[in-house]
Amino acid sequence: MIDLSEIVEPEWLDWYRKTPQERLLATAEAWTNYLELGGIAGARCR
Repeated sequence: MIDLSEIVEPEWLDWYRKTPQERLLATAEAWTNYLELGGIAGARCR
C-alpha cells in the first residue's frame, strides 16, 4: 500500500484524508469566511 505522504504535499494531507462530506463542509466554511471578509463584490447569490 502506498503511503499518502509519499505522493502528496504535506499541506494537502489533511484535505485528502477528509471524507467527501468533511470536504464539502470545509469548503462551505471557507466560502462563508471569504464572503464575510469582503470577497468579490457581487459574488453573493441573489
